[in-house]
Amino acid sequence: MANITEILKTDLRHQKDFVKTDSGGDLQTISGLDNIKEAILRRIMTEPGTLAHRPNYGIGLKQFQNSPMTIATQQAIAKRLQEQLVTDSRISELLSVSIDSEDRTPDKVIIKISVKLEGYDEPQMLEIPFGEVF
Repeated sequence: MANITEILKTDLRHQKDFVKTDSGGDLQTISGLDNIKEAILRRIMTEPGTLAHRPNYGIGLKQFQNSPMTIATQQAIAKRLQEQLVTDSRISELLSVSIDSEDRTPDKVIIKISVKLEGYDEPQMLEIPFGEVF
């Protein structure tokens, strides 16, 4: 039997709105830092209230789609990240959030997150780029 730490670090691999399969039709899995990055991306893109069994899950980045990327908008996104990421048992601490955009528009956004993760000695910097994902 796999230990609980390894189970927490492994999930099904998603791409956009579907679960990926390999050439044999088996479901692909993802683990480690890639798994955490994908889980954070799903949480960022999920609109709060859309999952009946987890009504508070999600950041809902789409809500900011046509908003100018002002300091206030960046702070609102960072606050939602803080509230959401601390609920993931694999993330022991959110150290920093940086949100950059091209031309101060929400079309191309890069979210940089520094986190302490369970099972990793050093803090990890995760860079999550967005563009035409809305």
